[in-house]
Amino acid sequence: MKKFTFLAALLLFATIGIFAQNADTTIFVNNHEIKINDSGEKIKIKIYELENGSRTTNDPIYESSYSRKREGGRVKRFSYSFSNDEITTKEDNGTTVVKSTSRWFTKELHQPFPNLYFSHLELTDGSFGTYSNMMHQKQSSFEWGMYSPITIYCTKDEHFGIATAFGFSNSYNFFGQDYVLMMNDDGNSEMQPLSVYTNNEYTSTSKSFLRYWSLRVPLTMQAQFKVNRSYLTFSAGAEVEWRIWVRSFARYGGAKHTISSDLDYNAIGFNALFQVGYNGFILFSRVGLTEMFKSNKLNDVYQMSVGIGINFD
Repeated sequence: MKKFTFLAALLLFATIGIFAQNADTTIFVNNHEIKINDSGEKIKIKIYELENGSRTTNDPIYESSYSRKREGGRVKRFSYSFSNDEITTKEDNGTTVVKSTSRWFTKELHQPFPNLYFSHLELTDGSFGTYSNMMHQKQSSFEWGMYSPITIYCTKDEHFGIATAFGFSNSYNFFGQDYVLMMNDDGNSEMQPLSVYTNNEYTSTSKSFLRYWSLRVPLTMQAQFKVNRSYLTFSAGAEVEWRIWVRSFARYGGAKHTISSDLDYNAIGFNALFQVGYNGFILFSRVGLTEMFKSNKLNDVYQMSVGIGINFD
């Protein structure tokens, strides 16, 4: 039906002599925009799909070019099929070459990951809450970071797709009750009062926290729905995390001190990731599936975060 519509349009314009003019001409037929340009030396034709009077995408579903070469009288033609699955090229010797054109990596999903985000961070024992009464993690614990998203695949109507990203973050977990995260003589990480670490020289901290960086590579499935000309996006997937530069600090005696830079932690972690995005804003939740520390002194410690992000696309 699309090819019949296209051929009928060509016949109409040939009848009224439109190809003799050096100008752009646009007609609309059956939810299709047909754009024709005749420069005298070349005729270009592009067809776009329309939905509610607007283009569904700026990529044409059909494109052809007819060039006249005066020297030798040779003519070259090429065209894209309506299905966007192949390109047909006719060479000078009359040979027809058909090439496949994959849709992978040619479209982008809307708001798959936040370009910049800020979240509340918890260390838990796998439940929704602070992992230990000893640690008394403060509500000021947070994480900031960003992603550079990459669309792996999405459907023609952009309602479903798969996306990945390259991301990094900087995490801060603040502790209370004058406890610090330290390494003991056995090489295990554990929470101890500051007085133990300083041999009773100092007993009170004004701030105690764990800081680390993470490099992340998520893989998520995306479902998108157009609402008021913006896309409502739901996504879920898994994420690989590489934790680096893990350190614990404490401020006492008027200065900040590094308590430990050699904590026995698991450098590689896996997370479950859930996101909802609309009109440039993203709500997300990340749940750690791998223990942060190898030490049996801390029992099972997982990280969990809930936050908001911004996408600048």
